[in-house]
Amino acid sequence: MFRTSPLFRWAAILLSSAAACAPGPATDPATDGGTTDAGPADADADSDIDATVDASLDASAPPPTHGLSTCASIGRDASPFNVGVSAFEDGGVIRTTIQSPIVNGVSLYVPELSDQPLARCGYLDVTRAPFGADPTGVADATTAFTDALDYARKNFLAVFVPSGTFRVSRTISCAEGSYRRNTGTVGGDRQGACMLIGSRIGARPRLVLVDGAVGFGDPSSPKAVVYFWGYGTTGAPGTPDFCSTYNNGVENLDVVLGNNPAAVGLDLVGAQGTFIHDVSVDAHGAFAGVSGVLASGGSIVNLSVDGGDYGVYADAHAAGRPVPTLTGLTLTDQKRSAIFQGRDVAETLVLVGANIRTAAGSDPAIVSSAVGANSGLTTIIDSRIELAGAATALTTGRSLHLSNVFIKGAATLVDAGGAGKLQAQQPITEWSWVKEYTLSVRPPPKNINGTPVQIESPIYEEGVRLTDTARLLAGPAGAAPPADLQSRHVWGASLPGPESPGAVNVKTAYGAKGDGTTDDSAALQKAVDDNDVVFLPKGYYRLSKTLMLRPHTKLVGVARQLSVLVALGGSGSDFNDATLPKPVVKTADDEDGKTVLSGIGVYVPFAFQGAFAVDWRVGDGSIWRQTEARLFPINGYGKQDLLPRPVPLVQVSAHGGGRWYAFEEGTTTALSPDYRILAVRGTTRPLRFYHLDPEHADLTNAFVEIANADNVAIFGFKAEGDEATPLWIKNSHGISVFGTGGLIHPPPRDGSYPAGLGPFTPSTFRVESSDDFRLVSLIDRLTPLTNPTNTLMLTERTGPGGVTELVVPPLDKPILYRRGAIPFAEKPYPRTLP
Repeated sequence: MFRTSPLFRWAAILLSSAAACAPGPATDPATDGGTTDAGPADADADSDIDATVDASLDASAPPPTHGLSTCASIGRDASPFNVGVSAFEDGGVIRTTIQSPIVNGVSLYVPELSDQPLARCGYLDVTRAPFGADPTGVADATTAFTDALDYARKNFLAVFVPSGTFRVSRTISCAEGSYRRNTGTVGGDRQGACMLIGSRIGARPRLVLVDGAVGFGDPSSPKAVVYFWGYGTTGAPGTPDFCSTYNNGVENLDVVLGNNPAAVGLDLVGAQGTFIHDVSVDAHGAFAGVSGVLASGGSIVNLSVDGGDYGVYADAHAAGRPVPTLTGLTLTDQKRSAIFQGRDVAETLVLVGANIRTAAGSDPAIVSSAVGANSGLTTIIDSRIELAGAATALTTGRSLHLSNVFIKGAATLVDAGGAGKLQAQQPITEWSWVKEYTLSVRPPPKNINGTPVQIESPIYEEGVRLTDTARLLAGPAGAAPPADLQSRHVWGASLPGPESPGAVNVKTAYGAKGDGTTDDSAALQKAVDDNDVVFLPKGYYRLSKTLMLRPHTKLVGVARQLSVLVALGGSGSDFNDATLPKPVVKTADDEDGKTVLSGIGVYVPFAFQGAFAVDWRVGDGSIWRQTEARLFPINGYGKQDLLPRPVPLVQVSAHGGGRWYAFEEGTTTALSPDYRILAVRGTTRPLRFYHLDPEHADLTNAFVEIANADNVAIFGFKAEGDEATPLWIKNSHGISVFGTGGLIHPPPRDGSYPAGLGPFTPSTFRVESSDDFRLVSLIDRLTPLTNPTNTLMLTERTGPGGVTELVVPPLDKPILYRRGAIPFAEKPYPRTLP
């Protein structure tokens, strides 16, 4: 028997499954530490649940008021694509190839479940039958959540959590499976992710761990309440592959850990598309709020942790992530440290807009304890750290950079041991304003092919390598942090989504099909013309015409891999002319516009030379969030030729600006010197990227280009690939890159780029004829593949026409390369518009 209240009776979402999300024979946090006795889900288990439901759908939803109100009325079309999900190999671990409507995409099959009115929009309501999670907190909901997550990821759905309190006693574990492409290659099942999405109507839903829960008592063995992971390329039950785990995430959820000394709120480690957004953890009486961090195209935004030994305890997964970027982080009342970064969790940890306040008697607020030569670097921007009696604010054994950071309550602001210390400039009862502080720490040698290799982490200013190991620019004594130090970086409390008042459902209100074949151009354009908030339920929406957005359009979906716009060719299509490519989505050219793209994908088929994904010209009050622009082989890998792409995939120009969260793409080689994954050209409005991850667009002059632009900042830049430069800055002003990393291997310094590319000295970063810029924490993987003894991290061309070239020599990985002296905090920020 399940319980539901009138508040969220309408909000019931889709799907069900008895298949527990157990990782198999390996140690599973859902058990008490031994091996789990529940193997992977099997077909019989799914059949048992399916047998309990029928084809009737609840018709008691209230009148349409937002995008989810009418999901139950979406008809089941008779297209050949409305077939069951593909089979699974190895007891439910490896999904076999999806063949339609897009090869290697998602199945559009809608399971017929009773009492799941949101199924046809792409959601599964955990409170509805057959799961029946109790929102009153009386009955244990652990099994309901675990079963719902497993069924949802198998059926390409997101688990929806209505407002309520849900009592749990064990780990809610979900393993993203593996996927067999049409070529036979096995990788992560990036389309079938584990997602918990809390309702934004009413109070935020809460998971509450019972006091004294079994297995959560020993703080030497931390254990998570929510644990998402993936099999990735392994295809092996119980074997995690965090580097190939995609799109898993938690949004708009509170977690209360209770009196459980080993409890951790969330343990999510993954790559592209992973997310922790708008999540709070009450960790009083527990170990930590979060274990592990997201990067490589993932993001953590608006995470808050109150109490616990630690706020963020990043030591659980030695593999780590290259450049985790934590935006809008709030950590309060931790008894030990707010952040502990251990082992080789990150190459560079980036904190932007952090608000940290520790408990009395705590250790340093931030502890970085790395082992490897290329890990443990720290970059902190626009943050405040307040301590209650601790002697030191931050300890580290690696280089670090602070920009516009306010610290109070510590006599020592930074302690890097013998490498240096930064002392408070005034009494600890007053704020120390660190406008900029850079500390260079020489790391230990790195063993590469049996040979110790010593890298350096110097400071460069105006093209000159300094002998100084520290540089400080302090603000006036006692100056208090500005009120918007954190809020200037986040989207605020009113993030548009499917539940926003007045949001329209394009399927029910405008007849869009989203079936992967029908041309939905007219339906979507009409929806955009008539409404501010437009909701795209799960589906592939083919567009033969550019979708023209209005200045205040909010285009929102279920998830970036589930609600997807796809270019459509054929007679009369906008995308037939390779000499004049047109965008699939085009924003208004409006300085005061406040466009939002959230939870959607924009796909350009490999063969479409006449299309690119997005033309972004709208102003700095706009947001790009959990949105994926992608080149996609809709007929399968190896089924069509790769053709040279003459223009960038995503273009930012004119009044283009705003806040972009976790922009990433990296699916194919470009085969053109003019292609860019992202090009920012001629902009002056404030533009901020909160983690930027371009990959594998090889055989082009740059993955990302910033040209003739002003006031662009990147917080966390991670790249992968070879035969190209990941970032090219030219003829620009006021450009900042805070924190880098990844697996980048340009040609050797004495080599050259492949034929047809520009006559540049090969390097990871290229700057040309620009001023007032800074690149912070330049580092990479340091492997035989990256050849650090003979490759260059950065080249700069200066003077008229960029004729004078400055080369940062091999093994120099600058903690700061700066030209110009304008502090970053003095640049205008994106506006938060009403």
